Amino acid sequence: MEVEAISWSVTVKSTESTTIFKNSEGIDQTVPVSIGLREVFDKNQERLEQAKVYNRSDLCAGQSIHGLSVIQEPETTVIVPQGFMGWMNPLGHIILEDQNKKSIDV
Repeated sequence: MEVEAISWSVTVKSTESTTIFKNSEGIDQTVPVSIGLREVFDKNQERLEQAKVYNRSDLCAGQSIHGLSVIQEPETTVIVPQGFMGWMNPLGHIILEDQNKKSIDV
């Protein structure tokens, strides 16, 4: 029998006093600020590309990031591929959406 151990840690910090533009649903509409660049291998281009880097702790619900981008945190990293958009939902989950995907008529 295989055993898998998982541990989690939580870092709590207070927000700074800043102006945040929210829509009528309370979703942040400001553009997140990149903290720098990182080389990432782009599978579609088959080469290294420069990607903007964002700290997950700096993201608010409703903010979106277009790929090729990196969302980093101490325990993990999320790559937003070229052609995708990543956004934070109100529960704090990162959602990746394929911007090239055709909608299905129902």
